[in-house]
Amino acid sequence: MFFSKKDAPGQSRSELIFLDENGLAVVVTEATVNFRSGRYDGKPVTLIAHDPVSRLTLIRVPLAPGSQTKPVELGSSLGLPNGSALYLGIEGDTSLSRLVSRESQYKDNPLPLELIRLHHQPEQKPFLGHPIFDSAGRLVAINYRKAPEFGNGSFAFPVEALQRIQGATVVDGVVQRSWFGVELLASDPFAVVQGVRQASPAAKAGLMKGDILLQIGPRQVKRYSDAIDAFFYLREDEPANVRFLRGTEELELVVVPELVPAVAPTSEATAKEGGV
Repeated sequence: MFFSKKDAPGQSRSELIFLDENGLAVVVTEATVNFRSGRYDGKPVTLIAHDPVSRLTLIRVPLAPGSQTKPVELGSSLGLPNGSALYLGIEGDTSLSRLVSRESQYKDNPLPLELIRLHHQPEQKPFLGHPIFDSAGRLVAINYRKAPEFGNGSFAFPVEALQRIQGATVVDGVVQRSWFGVELLASDPFAVVQGVRQASPAAKAGLMKGDILLQIGPRQVKRYSDAIDAFFYLREDEPANVRFLRGTEELELVVVPELVPAVAPTSEATAKEGGV
């Protein structure tokens, strides 16, 4: 189902998780690794898509004639409460881990997408890219990095990050982001719209400066980092319900994201931070 390789002594390569019978797999590409190299563990592979935000990379591994790979079944992390039992293997594995929390900030800095914080048993040492399963054996997260400041813990990408890049628009091997068209301040305690870009999806839908974002698609928004996480999952031409406050009135509208344009003039001459 998956395996781990070494680039050099003490340096682990990402686990490789197969997603279909024909060698499609996902790996976590470290910043120092050339995702365009066309090789994995010294063997040729085909690059399908690389997401520069999460560094999740889809590749296709060539197979021997008549052979197949066994894909994992994808689950969902969205409904998992804190304390949920998770596993570093399939159903019945005794390597129990626990979901501790969801983190959209790290050391007071916003993350580009929300990570799942896990706690593992002392003998467990999940590698980069190690798959995390629920009790039914479905993939719900992909391990990212150790979190020694939390004991034997680690951070993991939710499986939804993988699903975001599957079928996404890809240009020159790179997953393209979708454009919402609002400007937020990271220093603001709430996700208050500071400006709306001209002719943007948000402008077309009717969002205005001063609106306070409460929900984007299925994701609740309480602060800047929550909004950034929700923006990550937007896909062009897929309508997203947006709930917000305008004054004391709670409103809802539908925004249809678009691919990020080369140039997007702004409608407000204000101090800008985090325009998406």
